[in-house]
Amino acid sequence: MGSSIPRRVVAAAVALFLAGITWYHCGGLGLRAVMIWMVCLILAAIAYTDFKTMRIPNRMTAALLIPAFLSLVTEPGITLLSRAMGGLAVSLPMYLMTLAVPESFGGGDIKLMAVCGLILGGPRIIAAAFLSVVSGGCYAIWLLASHKAGRGSHFAFGPFLAAGVVISLLYGDKLLAWYLVFLRG
Repeated sequence: MGSSIPRRVVAAAVALFLAGITWYHCGGLGLRAVMIWMVCLILAAIAYTDFKTMRIPNRMTAALLIPAFLSLVTEPGITLLSRAMGGLAVSLPMYLMTLAVPESFGGGDIKLMAVCGLILGGPRIIAAAFLSVVSGGCYAIWLLASHKAGRGSHFAFGPFLAAGVVISLLYGDKLLAWYLVFLRG
C-alpha cells in the first residue's frame, strides 16, 4: 500500500504543532512559553509510550522536574504550599486506591500526577484529574460498549492524565473560575 511516515518526522511535526499552540497561548516566545512547551512535549512522549507499552518510564516523569523548576519562576502565583498540596492531592489518593484495589493505577500514573501537581499546584491538578477521569471513563465505556474490552480489562490511563494536565496547564484558571461561577448559581 504505502510506506509509513518515519517516527522522527512525526516527532518533529508534533513538536512544531505544540510549539504553535504554546506560542499562541503565551502570545509569543518567553520563559513561560518554553516551560509550557517542555511540559507538552514530555507529556506527549509519555502518552505515546504508555499507550504503546502500558508503562510510564521513570526517566520520562523525572524529565518533568526541569519544567517544574522553571515554573517556580514562570508561575510565581502558585505558592510552594499549593505546589506541595498539588504533588499529593491526586497522587496520594491514587496510591491509596491502588493499595485497596491492586492494579487500579500503575506506579507511573501515580508518579506522573505527583510531579505534575508540583507544576500546576493544588487546584489545577484537581481539575486535571477530573478531566482525566471523565475522558478516561468515556473511553472505558466505549471499550465496554463496543466489546473491545471486558470488565477486568486494563487500558493505558497515561494519555488521559497527560491530556488533563495540558488542558489544565493552558486553561485551568479559566476552568476553575467558570466552575466557581457555576457553583454560585
